[in-house]
Amino acid sequence: MKFATTIAGDGTFERHGNEGVFRICVGHTLKIFLPSGVTVNDRPILKLVDGVGDETELKGCSDTLGNITYEWAPAVGGPHKLTFEHAGENGIRTTAKANHVIVQPQFVVGSKEIPYTAITMQTVLSRCLGPISNWNRMVEPLNYNVLHFVPIQTPGESGS
Repeated sequence: MKFATTIAGDGTFERHGNEGVFRICVGHTLKIFLPSGVTVNDRPILKLVDGVGDETELKGCSDTLGNITYEWAPAVGGPHKLTFEHAGENGIRTTAKANHVIVQPQFVVGSKEIPYTAITMQTVLSRCLGPISNWNRMVEPLNYNVLHFVPIQTPGESGS
């Protein structure tokens, strides 16, 4: 699936009536269009910063009219920040306000993809469930499809 947006004169994404951050899924593509009139005699840079701070410069393709198109297909879920840099009319490089994109993760069990909205998860304190032989009886009626077990550790001096 492809999503598209245009970079406005101030370097931010045009929202087309949808305020807030962009949300796309892993494997989808975001196509970003930069009209030729937005920059002045300069090589515009579109930088991507992922959730852990790794920075990548996206390469764009120009058409005969000077419009530039960038395509980004995220492989990893999480928050991402896209910033647009260019030289203004005075020749000084400016960085526009960041555009935020949330990339939804992809969950696959076996060969079946499960939408992230279908996950109902419960964190369980393992030692509160009693003996392991009783766990199934304790968690089955809860109707969660994912259980997160806190690591089992030997109690410390305080017993916790």
